[in-house]
Amino acid sequence: MIILTQTEKCVFITRKFTRNKGAIFTLTSCVFPHEYALIVLNWYNLIKTGYSSSSKVERNCFESFSQKYYMQKYIQTFADYKNAIDPTVVYPQKTKIEALQYLALGLNGEAGEVAEQIKKAMRNDGGELSVERLVLLKKEIGDVLWYLTRLADELETNLAEIATDNVEKLLARKEQGNLRHEKG
Repeated sequence: MIILTQTEKCVFITRKFTRNKGAIFTLTSCVFPHEYALIVLNWYNLIKTGYSSSSKVERNCFESFSQKYYMQKYIQTFADYKNAIDPTVVYPQKTKIEALQYLALGLNGEAGEVAEQIKKAMRNDGGELSVERLVLLKKEIGDVLWYLTRLADELETNLAEIATDNVEKLLARKEQGNLRHEKG
């Protein structure tokens, strides 16, 4: 059995196995994030090629854990994210306007779900953001990011370019003294 736990600075990998007439041994290793990706890839390849001492449930748990940390390590830019989501692109694209309409409506719907989670925190959670609510918010914000990324791609641009242009616009407003919160 493989048990993986993470702390802020390292990942502990515990492997339990049986040897010598039923004696159970435990081996625990601590690896640092920069080493972890290599270990994950090596173990993932072993499991995919039929690493027989892992059960199917154990393999599925390990694959899920591995993919999560692999993604955290390698999705560092908007371009990385865009490349990772490309296989999930399934929507009407007969015409450019059809694709843009679909994406704009989807973005609006997902932004509404973000707002709904905040409303529920106010109404149901006494104005506090519980851990469960934060998890739901992150998922909805991820959906917003998907639609924004796809919109940018359909418009033949990318989020890095849009972010750069937006920062330039905001800094120009600040220089002109036009960056303020309006009360009312």
